[in-house]
Formats: sequence, C-alpha cells, structure tokens
Amino acid sequence: MISYLDKLNLRPAEKRLVVAAALALFVVFNFIFIVPRFGEWGRIEQQTKDTQARLDKYAAEIAKQAAYKKELERLRGIGHSVPAEDQALDLSKTISAQAALSGVFVQSIGAADRRVSTTKTNLFFEEKTATVSLNASEQQLVDFLFLLGNGDSLIRARSMTVVPENVSKMRLNANLTLVASYQKKPLQKAGAAAPAAGKPAAAELLRRLGAAKVIGREEVDDKSGKPMLAPKFAAAIDTVGGNTLSTIVRS
Repeated sequence: MISYLDKLNLRPAEKRLVVAAALALFVVFNFIFIVPRFGEWGRIEQQTKDTQARLDKYAAEIAKQAAYKKELERLRGIGHSVPAEDQALDLSKTISAQAALSGVFVQSIGAADRRVSTTKTNLFFEEKTATVSLNASEQQLVDFLFLLGNGDSLIRARSMTVVPENVSKMRLNANLTLVASYQKKPLQKAGAAAPAAGKPAAAELLRRLGAAKVIGREEVDDKSGKPMLAPKFAAAIDTVGGNTLSTIVRS
C-alpha cells in the first residue's frame, strides 16, 4: 500500500517536515477554536440552573397570589373609613381624648386655628397634619404619645420640640406636629363596558382584549323611529355616527 506522502515523491526529511507542519497546524487550530469551548458546557449548565431557580421562585410567588389577595383585603378592612370632611374634627377629638386619658394639658390644637392640612399619600390612605401645643410631665407626655400610636387613625409624631416649664421646671412645654393616616373610602365599581360587534370573530377578539360583555350591533341600531328609548347606556363612545349614534343618544 502506497501512502499519500509516498505519492508526493518526498524525501524522508521532507516527509518529516510535512508531518511536523500538519501537527503544528492541528495544535494551533485546537488552541484557537476548540480549547475556548471547553468551559461552555459548564457555563450553560450553570445558566440552566440559575434560570430554573428563577422559574421556581416565580412559581412560588404566583402560588401565593391567593394569600396576597386575602392579606390585601384584610389590610383594607383594618380601621374605619372617616369621611374627608370629618377627618380634621376626628383628629382633634382623638388628640383631646388621648390627652385627657394621659393627664396632658392641651393648650392648642391645629384644628382650632385652621392649621390642619391634608396630604394624599397613596390609593388607600391620606394624611391629616395638625400642630399641637401642650403641657405635661415627662411620663404623661410618653403615655400620650403611646396612646396616640394605638388608635385606628394611625397617628404619629412627625416633629417635636420640648422645653422645661419656666415656673416649676418639673413639667414640659411641647410643640408637636402630628400626622394621622386615614383610610380612604373604597371606590365603587363602575358598570362594565360592553362593546358592540357585528362579527363573531370580532366579538372573540374583544373578549380576549378584556371586554366583560360584547353586545350585538342590532342592540345599538334601533329603526323604530321613537324619539326616546328605554334607558340602557350611562355613557358611550362612537367613532362612526349614523343610526348607531342616534340609538345611543335616545337610550
């Protein structure tokens, strides 16, 4: 059997040179293209593990959705909803009541001199701020602040300045800025929107987009000619006009 190198009619030294060059080329090729890929399998395995861990974490959070909804409803039910127009008076009454229980002498409350302000914090609560001047012993002041923190209105002290009384030095004169968080009255759910569709495919698309109910086009295409129809729609959006708009206006 004649080898490939024998066909080239090379001398022994030339054959050895060709073999050495081929081996060198093979080593360089592996070093450039193959060796850098050795760590890819480990990286891919690690990425797979990390991705699976994230998926498990997300799945665990999704499984807690019912518990989160239950906790949200519980938090919404904590305390009582005070009408916005009564919140300033409620804050003043709460401060006076807790002051009487702790033996604190209230000199002035911000509600009396129109210094109660309202701040909107989020969708569920709004704040009422009042400035209070009072006279008390150290223990009475501590008891007063403790009792305020236990109320349903969630009153807290934003700032406080305390100085000894000029006469006895045994009592304190304090100026406090108190903030109360009141639960907003839950918004009533409005009636569901009901788009009109003339084709079954369009109705299915509207349901996928979030429509709770889809009515037929005939419900907004009255041809009776009556000037007024039975009340049906509280509001409507029509982009075409014609008899559809006329039917909506009359109903």
